[in-house]
Amino acid sequence: LGSIAFGGLLIAIVQVIRVIAAYISNRIAAANQDSRAIKILLMSVNCFLKCAERLVKFVSRNSYIMTAMYGAGFCTASKMAFFAILHNLRTVAAVTFLGDIIFRFGQLLVMSVSALLCWAYLSNEAEFGFGGENELTSFGPPIILVLYLSAVFSREILSIFDIAADTILLAYCQDKKRLDLRGTGGGVKASERMQKFIAEHEEESGEVSKNQKYMII
Repeated sequence: LGSIAFGGLLIAIVQVIRVIAAYISNRIAAANQDSRAIKILLMSVNCFLKCAERLVKFVSRNSYIMTAMYGAGFCTASKMAFFAILHNLRTVAAVTFLGDIIFRFGQLLVMSVSALLCWAYLSNEAEFGFGGENELTSFGPPIILVLYLSAVFSREILSIFDIAADTILLAYCQDKKRLDLRGTGGGVKASERMQKFIAEHEEESGEVSKNQKYMII
């Protein structure tokens, strides 16, 4: 619980700093509306704080996984997670890239199906049709509401699977590291199916992990 609280505290501190910086930025921008240099400086500060917030969230997320695996403190777990990712950058980039695609596709699929079902329900119910008890002049607003709700719920539910994938990935990296240290040549205990999957996509994403390392964040 201490590690969770500490990670949450770090995120909260960064978010508070962002809010304060945004308030100061608005006041300065109002006083110097024609100053391009001030605008560029404020945009740079906001961009830096946004990146810092995302970095803290990324570190906290992986630290929680390491804490669950080893029972280590937040700082120790952060260090372990950082080096585990650093030493397996290509693997992490491959799995994260594919996972992000699946996450987005899944979210779009849920939203599309939900909107389609909403439209089908409203179209086939007489009370919502012309002259009905609850006649709707347009199906647009309820469908937009369903799209929004399905996007929110699908993101929250799919994020569970996203965290599960990260947990399995870090466990794989730690397994590989331990067996390398024992001189087993990296004969990991992962299933043959998982090893085959990672081996196939490591080669495909080799160039991606070199040119777009930000994808692991």
